[in-house]
Amino acid sequence: MKRTRLEAGQDFPRFLKHVRKEENILLEQLSNGLMTVSNLARIEKGQRPVSKNMRDCLLGRLGIASDLYENMLNIEDYWAWERQRCILCAIESQEIEKAQELIQKYELQEMTKDKVQQQFCFMMKAEILKQQKADLCIIGECYEAAAKCTIPDIAYISYEKRVLSIQEVNVVLEYEYFHKDVDFEKKCKSLINFVERATYDDLCRVKVYPKIVYYYLREAFTGAKIQNSEAALSAYLQVCNQAIEMLRDTGRAYYLLELLEIKLRLLEEIEMQFDKGSNALLTVKQECKNLAKLLKNLYAEYKVPAYMQDSTYLYRQRWMFYVGDVLRIRRNMYGLTQKKLCEGICSVRTLRRTEKKEANMQQEVLGKILQKLGISKEFQRARLVANDREVLKLREQIAVCRNNRNPDKARMLLKLMKERVSMDIPENKQYFLEAEASLDWMEGKITRKEFIAREEEALHCTLKIKNLYDLEEVYLTEMEMLCIRKKYKG
Repeated sequence: MKRTRLEAGQDFPRFLKHVRKEENILLEQLSNGLMTVSNLARIEKGQRPVSKNMRDCLLGRLGIASDLYENMLNIEDYWAWERQRCILCAIESQEIEKAQELIQKYELQEMTKDKVQQQFCFMMKAEILKQQKADLCIIGECYEAAAKCTIPDIAYISYEKRVLSIQEVNVVLEYEYFHKDVDFEKKCKSLINFVERATYDDLCRVKVYPKIVYYYLREAFTGAKIQNSEAALSAYLQVCNQAIEMLRDTGRAYYLLELLEIKLRLLEEIEMQFDKGSNALLTVKQECKNLAKLLKNLYAEYKVPAYMQDSTYLYRQRWMFYVGDVLRIRRNMYGLTQKKLCEGICSVRTLRRTEKKEANMQQEVLGKILQKLGISKEFQRARLVANDREVLKLREQIAVCRNNRNPDKARMLLKLMKERVSMDIPENKQYFLEAEASLDWMEGKITRKEFIAREEEALHCTLKIKNLYDLEEVYLTEMEMLCIRKKYKG
């Protein structure tokens, strides 16, 4: 594991450049289809502003899931996100006319050359066309338009030295499906290999890998095309199991039911031809059937579709807040007037306009006010403040260890992480205090009273409010909510 220690603060330009260089990705590769090389270089130098959508795409091309981040948005990014959220909700609810109207308004209101936003609109239009059961050629044209927004060479794409976000990988998959020829299975296999080799973190990879595997195996079973040699069936089963295991490890369910049903068909084919009546095979089949039945019952109970309906899940994001709302709510939590909060930092008018969504605050000024309210200055943050991607990877590995009740490995990973972050930053100190308290509680090393006290200590790293539970409106970071939840569960 490479060790790169940067200064304590985190900002997007430096983080982007650091990760790009760490992964040996050239400016030309990362910017391909999105912007000119010179514009990307200016972004990395902090000389050019970049929208939230473009930030996510750049990070996505570097294999970093936007799910890892809490986001505080400026006015433009907030309204763009809010419009996208409404479009996604309408499509998921199959409110076609409403979705069409919202997309039209979004395109008119944004009036942007942002290729990522353009691609989003084409993808949502394609989802509507599928719901309308439109002609396949028309759907295909929509996916082609979506692909060409950021992948202009889609018709002859080469994956060698290519970097794509998982949303772009999905665009490629749908484009190939609706333009499919005799080589579609082979093209799916190429995409599988690409996703396996790419630098995606687990939360990125799991969003698209199971879908590609499902398309691949579904195509293999089309008509009489299935290759029924023992080696071919074993290879199909292996990639299916890999996708299911990936879902299990990350706690996700994308295309899980579809994959379980494909797996059953594979097992039946293997049983019929090569392994008749094997106890081991019968056991695996029964486990597969039981899990599929359980999933169907759960979906029916909660009245949600049993099968994946669309690709809107790839664009869903949580932890999105307008920064002015954060300032207003947090200020009220501490009982501070606008004048008191602004002392020595900026004018009251500057704060008032930001809270009312009338103007954006300069980043340097905003950082000072946020820190006064116990929040780090980053617009995007992932519980920890660091410029080292390995810290994010370690965090995800630690989460898996904690879920699997493997405290020894979690402690070892925590020790590695502690060497890579600054403990002078309150958010980082909070993360370690909470993690160590939870591991001690898991192993029975501390009493319930001691655990609650230590969770309280972790909470106070960033939030020191006595009457917190009496407040009508609060803004809490993800870590603060975790400390509070653990304290009451303890």
